[in-house]
Amino acid sequence: MTAEKSSVLVVDDDSEMAEMIADHLSSCGYAAECAAGGNAAITALRRRSFDAVITDLRMDEVDGFDVLRASLEDD
Repeated sequence: MTAEKSSVLVVDDDSEMAEMIADHLSSCGYAAECAAGGNAAITALRRRSFDAVITDLRMDEVDGFDVLRASLEDD
């Protein structure tokens, strides 16, 4: 029986930074997914749930605080 990996959404408008963090998390055994900015993160959160969200707070259009609020919304 295989244990399910904890899922983490990594949000940053700097895609290289998001991918670097997600790659590190994956190498530590997490199922990490990247979102390139706040709008993409909110779309991902509406599509599925995550065990954790790591987000940049200062982003254009939709900031990290908006992403965190969206992560707390019920389906």
